[in-house]
Amino acid sequence: MEKIKGQFINEKEEGLLLKLSGEVFSHLEVLDGIVGEIADLIGKVRFAVLVGGGNHVRGAGSGRSGEDRVFTDRMGMIGTLLNGLRLESMMHDAGIYAVHMSAVPIAWVRRYDPVGARNTFCDRKLLILSGGVGLPYFSTDTAAVLRAIEIGAKRVLKGTKVKGVYSDDPERNPDACFFEELSYAEVLAQNLAVMDQTAFSLAREYDLIIQVFDVFSPGNIGRLVRGQRVGTVVKRGVGA
Repeated sequence: MEKIKGQFINEKEEGLLLKLSGEVFSHLEVLDGIVGEIADLIGKVRFAVLVGGGNHVRGAGSGRSGEDRVFTDRMGMIGTLLNGLRLESMMHDAGIYAVHMSAVPIAWVRRYDPVGARNTFCDRKLLILSGGVGLPYFSTDTAAVLRAIEIGAKRVLKGTKVKGVYSDDPERNPDACFFEELSYAEVLAQNLAVMDQTAFSLAREYDLIIQVFDVFSPGNIGRLVRGQRVGTVVKRGVGA
């Protein structure tokens, strides 16, 4: 893998939290590449990874609610914990020490605490976050935004399997329009799917920059860190 070189973003002001889709963990070659990219960033920027994976365990779009939703969401949180352990193990194999914190209590993973997480992040050690927020009814998108606020990251990188944000589902509509940059107001006005409503509202309130990009494309994480145009940037508009 090509080493990440060149000018990095102003990480003193921003710092990064990568929200890694659980789907990535089903593709070993892609995951290996991501691990390599992350390993090359350690010590260069403040970097945290929040892992998803809940939908693959509990069944996305199951439409359950009430007590059933509580149980399926708990299954999802355990799914993210498994993915967090896998990422931690792979980073260890790559010679990188990672601090893994989980919102779900378990004996061999450190319990999430905001102060410890922020200290790890500020020390430029790799921080792996799993377990969502530890409560049902909240997505890992919401967890990513919340943790970014708590540790002081100003940019949330949402890794997906598509290029970025479109006017419609590009897999169903080949004429869907791709957006390079959007304001929060434009996302709301056009009812675009960037994150779930809770996550998006929280990100807007705290003026985070959201970057939606294709994490399956090799090298994209490095390009983002160097400040190159990748995916869709969502941020507060001028005068907003």
